[in-house]
Amino acid sequence: MAIGEGLYRLREQNGINPMKIPPAKLDSNENPYGPSPKALFAAVGAIKEISRYPKSAKSLEEKIASLLGVEADGVLISSGGDRVIELVLRSITRSAKRLVIPIPGFQMYSIISEALDLDADFVPLPVGSHDGLLEKVRRGDLVFIGSPNNPDGKILERKDLEALLQDCAWLVLDEAYAEYARISFAPLTKSYPNLIVIKTFSKAFALAGLRVGYLVASGDVVRSIRSLTGPYEVSSIGIEACKAALEDIQYYNRVVDLTCRNRSKLLEALSKIGRLTVFPSHGNFILFKLQGAFATEVCNDLKLRNILVRNCSGWRGLDGEFIRVTVGTWSELVRFISSLREVLGS
Repeated sequence: MAIGEGLYRLREQNGINPMKIPPAKLDSNENPYGPSPKALFAAVGAIKEISRYPKSAKSLEEKIASLLGVEADGVLISSGGDRVIELVLRSITRSAKRLVIPIPGFQMYSIISEALDLDADFVPLPVGSHDGLLEKVRRGDLVFIGSPNNPDGKILERKDLEALLQDCAWLVLDEAYAEYARISFAPLTKSYPNLIVIKTFSKAFALAGLRVGYLVASGDVVRSIRSLTGPYEVSSIGIEACKAALEDIQYYNRVVDLTCRNRSKLLEALSKIGRLTVFPSHGNFILFKLQGAFATEVCNDLKLRNILVRNCSGWRGLDGEFIRVTVGTWSELVRFISSLREVLGS
């Protein structure tokens, strides 16, 4: 069946317009279940103070530090993970001999480094593996790496992390999706002054619209980076919602458990579809490679069915036709799997 043919046949036979079905937004790695009700109530309660400048984020930093088991002066709140990446690059890059960005990886590392006029060495790694990374890192390097990594979902093992910390000047570990891997290396910042961990409330905590991210590092590093920030990095609504979210970890544990179960079922379903190479993931997304089909056409045809996925073809470090899909609700994933089968003629 040609791409798109099934959609039009469905319309003709049943009079159904897929664009009237709620969209399955599976392109941005968001949490489809939404934030904790406590976070929502806190956000609503904070609205009455929007005529005032935000209060200090210190109380939120202290709460994060307590949960992670680090000192409060080792946490810095800012307006989203991208802002934290920018602050880190502005602060420490010139103390390193080389900026190293393994690929494939999160595109904002290269976008922000280019905006800051920083030269980066992009180190190709196998999709789904860190094989060869240790051999390519030299003393004095600043290494930026995601764990779980976007877009392929691989994680950095502790032995590899500690080996990197012995060699490089700085290791910046982006843990935006760490809740889905159920592991964080943030507590190691107490032992390794050259480790910086970036985290966010946008993914598992489902507060992407509030733009709150943070870094965990030694007190000295945090003080240096804080000097680059303004007095009001985060809104009052963001501060209060995030504090409330951290008081309802049980809710988020249930959401993460459900997402991980859906991830396993999605991985199994995709593995049964012909013409796909599927990469196991520790994040809330799965990357797969198409054989004998173009990612742009497949993404466009899914969009006609009101299903949005991410076309990763053309990303640095990905050679071929790749698509990344967010682990949404199971009803969304059933629609996606059924539509993908039809599009590919499987």
